[in-house]
Amino acid sequence: PDNLDWLPGIGTYGVRGNQNQDTLSSLFEWAEMILLTDFSSTGRVTDKTDESIALYSKTKAIIDHHPEGNIKADLYCIDTTKPATCEVILDQLNQSELLHTITLDCARCLYTGLITDTHSFKFRQTGINTHKYAAELFRLGVNNSEIQTKLYDENSFSRLQLMGAALSNIEVLNEYPVALIHLTTEELSNAKQGETNGLVNLALSIRGVELAVSAFDFPDQEGIKLSFRSLGTIAANTLAKEFSGGGHLNAAGGHSSLSLEETLQKIKQHVHLIF
Repeated sequence: PDNLDWLPGIGTYGVRGNQNQDTLSSLFEWAEMILLTDFSSTGRVTDKTDESIALYSKTKAIIDHHPEGNIKADLYCIDTTKPATCEVILDQLNQSELLHTITLDCARCLYTGLITDTHSFKFRQTGINTHKYAAELFRLGVNNSEIQTKLYDENSFSRLQLMGAALSNIEVLNEYPVALIHLTTEELSNAKQGETNGLVNLALSIRGVELAVSAFDFPDQEGIKLSFRSLGTIAANTLAKEFSGGGHLNAAGGHSSLSLEETLQKIKQHVHLIF
């Protein structure tokens, strides 16, 4: 996403989401090992990337904190009790007594991962160790204010326009403390990668709402992309399973092959499952 362009190493390590699929395939042929971070299930990347991962015959490793992964690998480092994949990585560095050796660039990336996965330390699984690691990254020179500002206080004009369109489309259900937010293909026609990230939280911020669902009909993708966010013990991942998805208790994702209107109707018909 464009809002992460400032991160050290962007464009150097790995393949950007908008790069040609042939580039990814050639990199897979060249690589002696691939490392999948922050996902262990199909459907989190493009179908062609899923296919490339499945066909990859050399060493495959996964570092993740999501439950119910279905990608086969040779090495796994998965801890579903952690609020962020970067905390899983920090645990490994700490246990190997290597945490003090990382560079400032590496520390900035790890801190960014902690912030984005925990929604600035708001999610319920955020714990003492999460904050201890944040403090250690500060000691290594990470500037919290700089990173928070770049992530959340700098918007493109087109993102603000998307935000306005999404806000005008919010619907709060009468029967349940649920808010739906959607964007049509037309409204997303000029959207850049990553500009819809976090829009579901606008719906969740409504006083009294305990579950928010975003439904986005991207013009360059098949079907509707869904995000589920909830508060307390409301199981967002239970509803996500009805849409070929899953994830955490309070943060999950899914996909619908129905039209946008039909998808929104199906959500309304199934919210009783978690209330």
